[in-house]
Amino acid sequence: MNDWKAVIGLEIHVQLKTKLKLFSPAPSSFNDEPNKSIHPCCTGLPGALPKLSKEPIDLAIRLGIALQSKIDSTIRFDRKSYFYPDSPRNFQITQFFHPILLGGSIDIPINGKEKTIRIRDVHLEDDTAMLKHLPGMTGIDFNRAGIALLELVTEPEIETPEEAAIFVSELKLLLEYLEISDCDMEKGHLRIDANLSVRKANEPLRQKCEIKNLNSMSILAKALRMEMDRQIQFYERHPEQNVQSPISSSTFRWDGCLKKLVLMRKKDTALDYRYFPEPDLPVYSISSELIEHIKLNMPELPTERRRRIAEKYCLHAEASRVLVTDSENFRFFEEASKTCSHFQQLANWIIVEFPGQLGLPIYQSEIKPIQVSELVNLISNKTLSGKNAKSVAARMITTGLNPSEILREDPSLGLSHNETELENLILFTLESNPNSISDYKNGKERALNFLVGKVMASYKQADPELVRQLLLERITC
Repeated sequence: MNDWKAVIGLEIHVQLKTKLKLFSPAPSSFNDEPNKSIHPCCTGLPGALPKLSKEPIDLAIRLGIALQSKIDSTIRFDRKSYFYPDSPRNFQITQFFHPILLGGSIDIPINGKEKTIRIRDVHLEDDTAMLKHLPGMTGIDFNRAGIALLELVTEPEIETPEEAAIFVSELKLLLEYLEISDCDMEKGHLRIDANLSVRKANEPLRQKCEIKNLNSMSILAKALRMEMDRQIQFYERHPEQNVQSPISSSTFRWDGCLKKLVLMRKKDTALDYRYFPEPDLPVYSISSELIEHIKLNMPELPTERRRRIAEKYCLHAEASRVLVTDSENFRFFEEASKTCSHFQQLANWIIVEFPGQLGLPIYQSEIKPIQVSELVNLISNKTLSGKNAKSVAARMITTGLNPSEILREDPSLGLSHNETELENLILFTLESNPNSISDYKNGKERALNFLVGKVMASYKQADPELVRQLLLERITC
């Protein structure tokens, strides 16, 4: 089985965050009361003519700039003919011959390195209606019909199901940064079709099969692994089925109840759809001025933010990942970092410590960035111990007070640096534990930790680093 490799290509449908549908003035919302957000174009009424909206074009250009794709200067649409109850026109308007974006790539993190996945093309198309299965009948809700979609097609160079899931995660993050889509996979804003074949090293490509409508990264990886195993087992059982005599090309869907792939049909080909230029839409032009205007207003992208975090803040990999993934967390961190230079500790309090006590992200609470930076500064200048800082944080949450105000109200939370107060306690601890002194001198580091703990148990406000320093001075003198 280890001799086999997967060849995976993805087709990802992205619902664009637009006010209007792609070819009609109907609002781009399908969560309203059924069949309210519609126009004659949405239901395929005779004589209804499509008219292209501008906003989807702008969003497509924004994605093209981010992917470093070639943006076609002319926009042309085609008809994809097929019959299904949720498509009353019996065709979809798409871009088969002239996609708006050609080429481009996305870098994904794999085992601490970056791997580039190339994009074949990205094209615009309109969505179908939704079938609603009710007791004893099936209804059609046209609210979704005509909503603008971008379909992104990768080159077949993803090598594992896990890589496929990482790619979708990176694409989702990019789309959210660009504010192109809400990317709510449960609501169908991001839908994945995957094509997979297997082959051995140095073999030509074998026949691929398709898995449709995958709506989560975990299901994507699970379904691809299942199909990969199925194809490998087939070829292992039928060695006569070589590249020239392939496995049958089929389309599957994921059954969430059965937790397995279910055969839908033998796979269609492009010829089955009878593509031809859309006769009801003219050819549109994209000006270089429009592209330059959008380019000047591009936000910082995830890869750019990763590099900036690495150069400016030198954070650990996990902290960087969380801050890049959640833009609100990153904005909170950047604001706090203006008054605190202990960046790793600051990130830890923002993404771990406070959310752990709050039960929600810190930016959704009343805690302000300046308060967190003050808390971290108090820890760093040894005014506050890490342990007592958690108590101070809890009081910040319940009272809204700044850390310094809490310390003024309860000085016992702060650290003491009074060496005179510690001197007698340290001498007493050493005299009471001569074996620990011998153990430490014989190379047992734990013996020193034991002595520090003894002092701290008697004087909880003591600075543990100062206690350690004074003990070492006494032991080694």
